[in-house]
Amino acid sequence: MKLSYGVATSDVKSARLPSAQGDLAGNLRTLADIGYEGVELSVWRPADLDASRLAREVAPSGLAVCCVHTAAIGFEDKLWLCHEEEAVRRAAMGRLKEAVDLAGRFGVDVAVGSFRGKLMEGEGRERSLGWMRDALREGADYAAARCLRLLLEPYNRFVTNFANGTEESAAFVRGMKHEGLGLLLDTFHMNIEDPSFGSAIYCARDRIFHMHLTDNNRMYPGTGHIPFAEVIGALKAIGYEGYLSIQIAQKPDFRTAAVRSHGHIRSLLRGGAPPSRPLLKYAKIRPFRQAATAWKKDFPQGSRKGSPAAGPPPRGEVIQVPVAFIRCQVLCLVVISILAFAGPPAQAQMREGPGQWVKKASMPIPRTEISVAELDGKMYVAGGYVPGSVTSYLLQEYDPATDKWRDRARMPLGLNHVGMVGHEGKLYVFGGFIRQNQDPVANAFVYDPKANGWKELAPLTSKRGAVALASLGGKIHLLGGAVGVGFRMRKSVNLHEVYDPAANKYASRAPLPERRDHMGLVVVDGKLHAFGGRYESFASNSNLHDVYDPKADKWTPLAPLPTARSGFAYGLVEGLIVVIGGEGMKGVFNENEAYDPKTNKWRTLISMPYPRHGTGAAVIGGVMYIPGGGPVRGGSRLTEEHEAFSLK
Repeated sequence: MKLSYGVATSDVKSARLPSAQGDLAGNLRTLADIGYEGVELSVWRPADLDASRLAREVAPSGLAVCCVHTAAIGFEDKLWLCHEEEAVRRAAMGRLKEAVDLAGRFGVDVAVGSFRGKLMEGEGRERSLGWMRDALREGADYAAARCLRLLLEPYNRFVTNFANGTEESAAFVRGMKHEGLGLLLDTFHMNIEDPSFGSAIYCARDRIFHMHLTDNNRMYPGTGHIPFAEVIGALKAIGYEGYLSIQIAQKPDFRTAAVRSHGHIRSLLRGGAPPSRPLLKYAKIRPFRQAATAWKKDFPQGSRKGSPAAGPPPRGEVIQVPVAFIRCQVLCLVVISILAFAGPPAQAQMREGPGQWVKKASMPIPRTEISVAELDGKMYVAGGYVPGSVTSYLLQEYDPATDKWRDRARMPLGLNHVGMVGHEGKLYVFGGFIRQNQDPVANAFVYDPKANGWKELAPLTSKRGAVALASLGGKIHLLGGAVGVGFRMRKSVNLHEVYDPAANKYASRAPLPERRDHMGLVVVDGKLHAFGGRYESFASNSNLHDVYDPKADKWTPLAPLPTARSGFAYGLVEGLIVVIGGEGMKGVFNENEAYDPKTNKWRTLISMPYPRHGTGAAVIGGVMYIPGGGPVRGGSRLTEEHEAFSLK
């Protein structure tokens, strides 16, 4: 499970909304510094937002947008999906679809809470319930067409008169029989409506796709009586792997609330097993029972079995607070004190320097972990992931002269992290992964742009992906890469092979000084410069920079890359090796650094406007074209952005 925090977009100014408001970019930086991994966006008028600009605001933080919430629409404009006036219902549906369109930009689900409205009383209840079903079905259809879901959030009886408790809401969602409809649970409302947190989570286990965490006083977790150890234990027991989103009043202030929420929940996640005895009993606030009945029978601690029939355990009579939970609260106070005085870590800044950026025609479809190569004055982009994390067969061509894209013959095999290089009028493709950054292949192909067709070549000597390629002296050099099936068996290698297109054969050369993959490789004055990359994962990025002399078959170390990173775009621009973007443990990079082979020194250039990784570059006429990629680390988000960098 990952931690996220609720923030509002710049147009939202609602005192009723339990989300951080104001300076969006500043709030995102603060959350990233604290250690959050995601952000939930509350929106008011989605159509008025520039989605691309919003994505650029989010990207530098490295936070993943995990959900879009619609509560502000109901609060501000009184638009309800089951309003008695048809015009209001249609306006509400239009706003919901706008929210879905915005969410589609990030590939995340849309939450519907109080925005659904209240059912009419008396004879009109069934009629308004029908409107509700119709609205949710229409919205879910619209979302599903974009590979998204609508998430119904149960609200307590003091807010609405429909879908209050988790059991009731789960039954309603299942009755809709729509895969595009799920649930978002909020501990504030669960505390009022559900007899037990554990039993509620258990009975809705197949429809929970997002969670809100807040204490019973709407303050940060740990200030009230909600047993978050029980909540997290139940979520672990059902195998929930989604986000835990903090939705709270920003008291005493935003940063303090965010720090204390993070410290409290993170400590429970580290050791958060379902609560166990001894227990202290208190009869106050409201009755509920420890969730150790129905779900505990089928889900022993630390394991997951089958899918037993849904249904809550009997209601309880007393509050039961585990001693372990109280001890954890004491530990959290220590952690919070340390965090409060530690201060934020250094933030990545936009850097001024030589060069300029120009926006170019967006890619026809968002893609990341692509392969990019220049051939005869045009840029080619192959493979990668498309929306839905589907590995792609696509080969697309971009012509800088017309600023237009067109599809070319698809690759014979769908691959990501494939090695590709332009060589003597053709594109050569080697290796790659079948699944997301895993399960490599040994396949090799050549593409002829004149015939718009592919041919198979002799396979690699071993299956590997994320290989670096360069054309030199009539042959193709292949360096590094990753081998092994699955993430656990994944290993970086230091292989150095040369492929001879005339003979269709491979030969070994002096291996890399250090094994790595996801690195850069550029030819300068008849020599190979290998730089950056990673050992197994972006948690172990490299700043190594070595040069290979093919005549001596020897490697020599050079000035290291100033910013250790992997998965970046690179190219030779006016005699300089330029390295842009990439990813690491803290997120994606906006760094733009250039190496001068004449002086063996690096210098800083103007930062990348839209930081990303998983892309590549083609240098044409002194301009470096960088398409697509991912605005957050990993492969969960992808973009169609396309920018060009030049030194002039």
